[in-house]
Amino acid sequence: MVGDTPRLIALDWGSTSLRGYLMDKQGEVVAQCSSEAGASKLDGGAEAFESALRSLAGDWLAANPELPIVACGMVGSKHGWAEALYVSAPAPLSELAAHVRSVETTSGLHVRIIPGLSWQPAEGAPEVMRGEETQVAALLAAQPELATGCRIVLPGTHSKWVLTHQSAVQSFHTYMTGELFDVLLRHSVLARTTRPGGALDTSAFERGVAVAQAHGGADLARLLFGVRTLGLFERMTGQALADYTSGLLIGSEVVSGTNSGPASDELPIRVVGADALIERYLVAFGLCGHAAEPAAVSAAAGIWQIAQEGGWMR
Repeated sequence: MVGDTPRLIALDWGSTSLRGYLMDKQGEVVAQCSSEAGASKLDGGAEAFESALRSLAGDWLAANPELPIVACGMVGSKHGWAEALYVSAPAPLSELAAHVRSVETTSGLHVRIIPGLSWQPAEGAPEVMRGEETQVAALLAAQPELATGCRIVLPGTHSKWVLTHQSAVQSFHTYMTGELFDVLLRHSVLARTTRPGGALDTSAFERGVAVAQAHGGADLARLLFGVRTLGLFERMTGQALADYTSGLLIGSEVVSGTNSGPASDELPIRVVGADALIERYLVAFGLCGHAAEPAAVSAAAGIWQIAQEGGWMR
């Protein structure tokens, strides 16, 4: 089929992993591969990045030497292959294609790196994202009815809450929810009694969300110590304590996120990410009285959308 002819190599190049997608002109993935060659793991400068790319997608490059290569993520950070300076929000997503960083290698590879976004609130520290902007682009392309405005939540190590209007990113906030969960359960006093890992203990998770909501998203440092004492007095099992902690953290994030910016009932909310995380966030939104819907979009689809905007595909 003509539609299966490769037209793009899309790279989702994060800190810890590299994912490659061979895509056709309809934006469908015809092949994919991955490696552990994340941007933060590579030493040796540009040569190391080129070597990682060739190790991942050498067969694709050999068979399709003229294909455009477009990458997103930490590959464009200060410590990546080449720094792609952030586009400042508010900004239409079309600006991403206009500000890519092009890298030419001595062996003839041409790689375009998507720049990511920054935003400076009126008060407080700057906000940045690299990689998530492709998922935002993919979602708005897949659901054009959201073009007038929506709130997009991207759970993960550093959760992003993105406010859009007229297909432009207006602002966004970051919550270190996933990283806090990992640090607390590995390296804090809570590691002694929590046992993350099994199927979600829904009751314990909901209890954590309810406690966070009852405190208006505040007092998190105090509430987290309660995880320790609930374990000491054997009120919960180790698995339940882990999911209770997750509920406290995600509940606090949802309360804070829905209380900032426009009233949450004015804009549709879409949650983008891994299925297990989406499940937890949808439960938290529901318990906090907000309607939210899951959205299955990928970074690859967003990279393809940006490549189309840039006119790079033959």
